[in-house]
Amino acid sequence: DRLSSAFLSYFRLSSAAPEDIQDAGYGIYWRLKNSSLEATTFSSLISRSETKKYTNARIRRAALNCFFGVTSSDVKQMPRFTQVLAMDKTGMEILKALRKKSRISVLTKPSNYKDFDEVAKRQKELSEKADSIFELTKPEPKCGASALKLTPFIKEA
Repeated sequence: DRLSSAFLSYFRLSSAAPEDIQDAGYGIYWRLKNSSLEATTFSSLISRSETKKYTNARIRRAALNCFFGVTSSDVKQMPRFTQVLAMDKTGMEILKALRKKSRISVLTKPSNYKDFDEVAKRQKELSEKADSIFELTKPEPKCGASALKLTPFIKEA
């Protein structure tokens, strides 16, 4: 609910249904858009939009997918990268072995994704959007690019 005004603004200001958004077909997008005109919080937007056919969970997923631009093709793709947040000596050994035989790129420095293929870059872009918006929900938010500057915490033995 800390992002209520952002969600309500998004649906109130958008003029056309975004293409191929995951879970937002069958008129769900328009239901959210119309409900946004009466809603005052994210929770009320969702509750005004749900029906017997479209559950609260489905409406929430659709709202998030619309807001972040997550398409059906994005969801069908297998993950192409993972990002290391912290590790110790054992984790470093596992990471070294994983890099040799894994199809998934392991990102230890957030800015080192330039060699990713297009699918992985899209996944990274969606992840960055979500991280940036998540920062706004914190009591003392950092800048939106703070996730790009984080390097993994490495516990020395």
